[in-house]
Amino acid sequence: MAAPKRPATASSPPQRPGIPMSRPPEDSGPQHPPRPSDDTGRREVMTLVFTDLVGSTRLKEELGNTEALRLIREHHAIVRTLLREYPDGHEISTAGDSFFLAFRRPSDAVSFALRLQARLHQWNRRNPRPVRDRVGIHTGEVTVEEDPHGGLHDLHGLEVDKCARVMSLGHENHVLLTRFAFDNARLSLKGQAISEVSNIQWVNHGLYALKGVAEPIEICEVAESGRTALEPPEDGEKARRIVIEDTGSFSPQPLPPGWRRWLAGRTVGRRQAWIGAAAAALLGLLAAMLLPALSDLS
Repeated sequence: MAAPKRPATASSPPQRPGIPMSRPPEDSGPQHPPRPSDDTGRREVMTLVFTDLVGSTRLKEELGNTEALRLIREHHAIVRTLLREYPDGHEISTAGDSFFLAFRRPSDAVSFALRLQARLHQWNRRNPRPVRDRVGIHTGEVTVEEDPHGGLHDLHGLEVDKCARVMSLGHENHVLLTRFAFDNARLSLKGQAISEVSNIQWVNHGLYALKGVAEPIEICEVAESGRTALEPPEDGEKARRIVIEDTGSFSPQPLPPGWRRWLAGRTVGRRQAWIGAAAAALLGLLAAMLLPALSDLS
């Protein structure tokens, strides 16, 4: 017996010049085209964005499934409507109340995140129960899995995991990002007006050791003035802040592997740092003095 015919699918929208990338449809959720044949995929540097609706479980407990799901659908519509204003912004996937997005430029990702927080703030004025997001942004090289039309189907690699870790550090209204995305977006957006947003504040919270990531990463934050307290994210199960006590400053470079790894999650006083540096210098001097003598004896 012949196999049943698969239902016809709508034709794909026209692609933008350059590398083709799939876009979310106007009135529906993310599409799920057939997966491509197995291959290694191309690699590209992209700016990744994870958004997460904070407290969605509590929202359902307080309002019940029907009302909570109505709010979540409205929330998703706000995200997708705003995303369509960014030609190089793309919805990769949606899982429950979270979005995985990708942008060509860090400045677009930051602009999107700030405008999203502003729109949610306005929308919440009409809601008896506020719905708030946290956002994580990271730029890195990822493996691109294409759909049969050459558009984006999925992104893979450690950089995706890093972005998810960054987002998990945040609380409601937070927009956290890693150092490269922070520096690039701050320079690109300097003097630029962002619709619906004013008085942008930028802050570097310093180094964090992230679970599953070999080297500490600088975690930064951007926010519209007054939207949230610009305070360092708290330590959690999957991330721990590295602090240099008394100075209020942070190491400008990631800590190398080896004996310095014990610093992760510890507070180091100024006096301890000086004692450690002096001891290391003294040991180096003693070694330099003793090595010639040992060579003569041999």
